[in-house]
Amino acid sequence: QWRIDGEAGALWVDHNDVQVPNDDAGDRFDIADFGRGPYPTARLALAWRPWQRHEFQLVLAPLAYSETGRFNEDVRFAGASFRADEKVDVDYKFNSYRLRYLYTLVDNEHWGFELGGTLFVRDAKIKLSQGNTSSDDSDVGFVPLLALKTRYAFNPQWRLVLDADLAAAPQGRAIDLALSLRRQFNNGWELGAGYRTIEGGADNDSVYTFAWFNQAVLQASYSW
Repeated sequence: QWRIDGEAGALWVDHNDVQVPNDDAGDRFDIADFGRGPYPTARLALAWRPWQRHEFQLVLAPLAYSETGRFNEDVRFAGASFRADEKVDVDYKFNSYRLRYLYTLVDNEHWGFELGGTLFVRDAKIKLSQGNTSSDDSDVGFVPLLALKTRYAFNPQWRLVLDADLAAAPQGRAIDLALSLRRQFNNGWELGAGYRTIEGGADNDSVYTFAWFNQAVLQASYSW
């Protein structure tokens, strides 16, 4: 009835574009120009299956890193101006806390498919610092996501698993998708390795932010 899932790995940044505010008072820049990783990453989940086809999950997924670099031209961000060719410190955070529900639609010898929803709570912050000048943009909000999980079992021990949270709207989108190969053991343990991608952002009057992160991950689960 219970399962704990752990994940650890390395994260690389493809792009992390930011503009605050999203108008003539702000300038767009790419945090990835300061550094693309790898950065350490981890997440933890607790799953409860009270009935055969119903599963609830509580997921803690922190994502944060810091870099130092220089802008090629002056940048206005969140009410402050940062000069070109001088050192700038960047702190980026996009932590998420999720409550997921999955309902099993297919469960046979080779295939499994679960569908449900996720209440996604984001705790995001971007901060720039240069000498005595600093500014930041913070955001805490709730987003409903579509949750899905599918697996293909090659045999009783080995299986391929796709797990995702997804959302799309005119104001933005969110994709958190993991594909992993896993090995089950008879003592309740399951070990795996794979790839996770996180992509999305928002485009509204106050902020423009879109990022794409890629991760190589190791996974471990224990059921009891």
